[in-house]
Amino acid sequence: MGIAWVLRLFITDNGARAEHWGAISSALRAALITVPGLDIATARTVVVKSRGHFRGGFDEFFKDEQIVEVDCPGLTSPMLSRFDWTRLPRPVVPLDESVSWTPPAG
Repeated sequence: MGIAWVLRLFITDNGARAEHWGAISSALRAALITVPGLDIATARTVVVKSRGHFRGGFDEFFKDEQIVEVDCPGLTSPMLSRFDWTRLPRPVVPLDESVSWTPPAG
């Protein structure tokens, strides 16, 4: 678990103002980022840093087609094509698209 933050940004004709709130938790569900005065159902944008386990907790607010997944560089990624596989014998499934695999009969 890490620190979950809620940031509210107010933009007006006179400039912008931000409010933030943090708690030791992970954004597994919308209830963990709900603070007094914040209704996630009325938010225009919600950003969740997660490896994918957030979907079950936010599915009542957002449909799959409303979710944009962003993959940033780091130690790991679900996008296996982003890594240089210098010590891996090739071809291999699922990295090489031209390869197919059939499970052994048995």
